[in-house]
Amino acid sequence: MVDPVRRGHATAPSASAQADTLWADRLDRKSLEGAIAAWKQAVASADDDARSWLMLARAQYFLGDGFLDLEHADNDLVTQTFEDGATFADRGLRALSPTYEERRHDGLEVDEAAAGLGPEVVPFIYWWGLNAIRWADRKGWTAAARVYKHVLRCMEIVAALDPGFDHAGAERYFGAFYSAAPGLAGGDTDKGKTNIDRALARSPEYLGTWVVLADRYAKKVGDHALYEKARQHVLDTPSEAVPDSVPEQEIAKKKARMLAPHL
Repeated sequence: MVDPVRRGHATAPSASAQADTLWADRLDRKSLEGAIAAWKQAVASADDDARSWLMLARAQYFLGDGFLDLEHADNDLVTQTFEDGATFADRGLRALSPTYEERRHDGLEVDEAAAGLGPEVVPFIYWWGLNAIRWADRKGWTAAARVYKHVLRCMEIVAALDPGFDHAGAERYFGAFYSAAPGLAGGDTDKGKTNIDRALARSPEYLGTWVVLADRYAKKVGDHALYEKARQHVLDTPSEAVPDSVPEQEIAKKKARMLAPHL
């Protein structure tokens, strides 16, 4: 465990405000990295700044998923990026909730420590889960086997407390996981498709879900027509169809362009 949270310190509003401004332009790699640096400055001044820890977790995921992974960056760098993201999310939740911090100190895993807490935990365990599973995938099957059940449980908590969070992010995660996982790890393409459909019903123009439909489900079951339809939908839909997530929409388009036009 890292050191206990030092509570009651002065905040660093200037660093946080700078980070927010840079984050708005996160499709620019330098702006994204500048936002990360500014949020690190904020938590260095006040390590009970839960929001800055949370935004660090989200920004690390965006860096790893939207830039490094797609650029085939050095594996150690990508792995560390996601590991840091998971660490920041955990740190932020400990700053937010003394109860969670006590449970973590007692040895409980993230999902166990968050169980029974309120909806305020949702963003933290969601970004922890996304970062943690990507870290584990990079580390190999042993790490994935150790982590995936805890991530699934976190996503179950997210789905129960705030199913619309991040445009049905938990259901999108379930759709990807159950579609792609081997049967021994709980994979079930029917369950995957059901969750993808639920996510699309909640946020029909969120393009990340369409990428999951093409790349995880349609590819797995060999549905050529669905694969091409989903991929083309991503390419044809304006990113502004989801105004609060235009950068994420642009990353989804980039992923779709990297997919083969046909199975």
